[in-house]
Amino acid sequence: MDRDEAGLAETLGRLKMPGATAIAVCADVSLSATNARAVAAGLETFGQIDAVFNNACIMPYGDLQQVREETRDEMQAVNVKAMFLMCKAVIFHMLGRGSGSIIKTS
Repeated sequence: MDRDEAGLAETLGRLKMPGATAIAVCADVSLSATNARAVAAGLETFGQIDAVFNNACIMPYGDLQQVREETRDEMQAVNVKAMFLMCKAVIFHMLGRGSGSIIKTS
């Protein structure tokens, strides 16, 4: 899952190998609806979700004095809120199965 469609396609190409299945969902992780769409795509393709790895992050470089408030808001949405939204989207499935792992990095 990524909002960079070209980069996502390149990564998916690297993951494809005989006997393996991988999917890509071009989406913004900071939006509730796109997290739900990614979970639905995973369930449709694989039948269950065993693990979620939250690893989205954006970080502007440069002088803190130059960082705009809008950039800081986007950082909060992608770096923090997105983890909550993905967990919320997948937790019903994991609780229903009685198992699953959620991994977060920051």
